[in-house]
Amino acid sequence: MIKLMSSAALLQNIRRWTILASVATVLTACSATDNQPTAYRQTIPLEWGWGPTLPVVKSSYCTTAVDGDVVTVGGTYWERDDQGKPTKRWRNEVYRLSPGDKQWGRLPDFPHPIGYALAVAFDAKLYVIGGTKGPGEKDTLREVYVIDLSEDEPVWRHETDLPWPASRLRGGRAGQTILVAGTNHSDGGGTFTLEFDPDNPAAGWQQLNSPPHGRTSYFAGTTCGNKLYVFGGGSNAQNGIRLNAESYVLNPPASKWQKIKPLPVPMRDMTVSAIDGRYIFIVGGVEQAGKTAAGIDPIGQDILSSRVFCYDTQEDTYRAMDPLRLAVADSGIAAIPGSVFIVAGEDSVYQSRTGLVQVGRVQRLGTQAPEN
Repeated sequence: MIKLMSSAALLQNIRRWTILASVATVLTACSATDNQPTAYRQTIPLEWGWGPTLPVVKSSYCTTAVDGDVVTVGGTYWERDDQGKPTKRWRNEVYRLSPGDKQWGRLPDFPHPIGYALAVAFDAKLYVIGGTKGPGEKDTLREVYVIDLSEDEPVWRHETDLPWPASRLRGGRAGQTILVAGTNHSDGGGTFTLEFDPDNPAAGWQQLNSPPHGRTSYFAGTTCGNKLYVFGGGSNAQNGIRLNAESYVLNPPASKWQKIKPLPVPMRDMTVSAIDGRYIFIVGGVEQAGKTAAGIDPIGQDILSSRVFCYDTQEDTYRAMDPLRLAVADSGIAAIPGSVFIVAGEDSVYQSRTGLVQVGRVQRLGTQAPEN
């Protein structure tokens, strides 16, 4: 009898310790320093489910929220011949999903096949910036197009071109301008930053200070609170792409980049989006597993990641969130009130695409005093 009571008491104590440890972990993850006041910090819970599947499989790099809807433009996929040899193809279809819809609807096709472009929303207007229309370097584009979805019959219109061809740009709306960061492969792989004012298109794209991480490609980035953030990336090495975790923020008025806390793990090709003007979700991408046998791959094997981090721009901290149900890279992301959509993407390293859509339900919790 005494033995049974002791076991129950011990089990109860273990449960209490587990709860206390979980609370301590949350408080630590959401606090920038040890001297923060004792309180439940603002956090964002996340629960993943499945959304309406796209009618096609593709990478969905060019995806964003436009006036409360999810819009995805173009993308790439793989087609195999009779011998199983894969060839990458480019799409020009444009799909839209409104809240409550059970399936994706069509918008006017993009003027030509497009992949790896950047989608930026200005209210009901959608800008598609740069990208590629084929596999060669000559297929990288300077073109910028815009469509106004508030029009009864929206059409794509040519906007002011970039100064040079660029794909895999990262950025978004920052106040009344667009900020983008990218890699200029025609200039030896150096990075650059550009700013564009849609109200003054004749001024063109203005060059700002370059991100300080040198010849890094495949980094993730977005705007939040009128600032531009970039995370991780990779640089070419003898045996593949060497990943890094370095991350930076640009404050446009000063045009000065500052280093922020690095990613918890080195990664590239993540999908990122700002949430609530303070947080940035960093989703999926590519990381490296442990090193393989000597002489095979000394850097480590690339694997797709299901990791999800929430970066707090005010406290310069990362918090690990519930992982994706399906690990993907080159996917799209769109945040609408209450939800974040991860659209399609690459579901195995090289040569595979998916049309699946993962939806994270987001609920904001305000700061409150802890219970005694």
